[in-house]
Amino acid sequence: MDVRTLLVSITCLEISLFAGMLIYWRSQRTYPGFGPWTFCNLAMILGCLLLGLEGRLPLALTQTVGNTLFVVAAQFRLRAIRDFLGNPHRPGWEWALAPATLAALAWFTLVQPSWPLRTLVISLPIALLALLAVKLLWQARAPGLRTLYRVTAVAIVIYVVALLARAMLVLPLPADTGLFLVSPWQSLYFLIGVMVEVFWNLTFVMLNSQRLALELTETRNELARLAATDPLTGVLNRRSLFARGGREFARAQRHGWPLAALALDLDHFKQINDRLGHAAGDRLLRTTVQLCQQQLRASDLLGRVGGDEFVALLPETGFAGARQVAERLRQAVDRELIRHQDGLSQPLSISVGLSVSHGDDTNLEELLERADLALYQAKQSGRQRLVGLERVPTANPPPPRSRAAPDAQTG
Repeated sequence: MDVRTLLVSITCLEISLFAGMLIYWRSQRTYPGFGPWTFCNLAMILGCLLLGLEGRLPLALTQTVGNTLFVVAAQFRLRAIRDFLGNPHRPGWEWALAPATLAALAWFTLVQPSWPLRTLVISLPIALLALLAVKLLWQARAPGLRTLYRVTAVAIVIYVVALLARAMLVLPLPADTGLFLVSPWQSLYFLIGVMVEVFWNLTFVMLNSQRLALELTETRNELARLAATDPLTGVLNRRSLFARGGREFARAQRHGWPLAALALDLDHFKQINDRLGHAAGDRLLRTTVQLCQQQLRASDLLGRVGGDEFVALLPETGFAGARQVAERLRQAVDRELIRHQDGLSQPLSISVGLSVSHGDDTNLEELLERADLALYQAKQSGRQRLVGLERVPTANPPPPRSRAAPDAQTG
């Protein structure tokens, strides 16, 4: 195939790629590196145009400036990959690469004309820059993008092999041999260049799109997490606790397993906010949650249902086991609360109400009502204690306290 025809085809292709990348860059959300990659295509267009005009423009312009533009394009491509990977470091010697190439090309064009040596001069810096890009892509560890990184690296390696093979093949040829030499390996080289050029432009767009998709997924997951958790303490909020607790209750009833519920409330907590400020109260709530989590299993659920009220659900835990866990939890929190007594008129402590599901329960709310009633009894009997309630007494008990909103303060 005629090389000049191939150059015209490559130029048209590069114009299309440049236009498409430019529109995408200016109209879509892109990451660092997309701009340099777009300018890489522009440098390729100018280089192909100058080479294609050999014979109509001075050789000093087409062979020196035209070929140097391919080195500039390779530098833009390497910079694009570095920027995209968040590795903007650029060694100082790279700045001298294009001028040095231009000088060498001028020498082998004007002083000692030799097309084979010009081909070698242009091939070596492009191969070096391409292999640096391969190293960066192969070592990149971004989750979800590693396959695309490595596929792009392989495509670049294929191009480098074709580039260096062509340089070695033309080196023994006479000095006056020209670019438009007709040979099968010349045509093969340009065809490989076309395919690789299209491929790595597409993969760079895919990398940008995939990275955006991954970030959107992470954002959705984070929004879901924020919607499901209490923003102050990080545990489940009331809605999520009831939703997940309802599923645990249904599973427990289906398999005949016990489900224990602990209703937790800090005694005299309101005085913390009144005397020491809300910041101190927030810190104490977070500390309490951390202590509770240390006593609970990963499978247990802990949620905030009121200002200083929490509920813990313990799957597959009977009354005796739940009492042991609740007592350890109560003692651990009480030991911490003793350290915060200074300046308070009433001692800080925690009260716990305990209940366990049974076959007569029809929903989670019944279990939580018993745990809340047990907590009410713990409060009424002096606070700083654990009360367990397996069944609601036949006599009418005092109504359980209504759970406050998360920003309310009780005690």
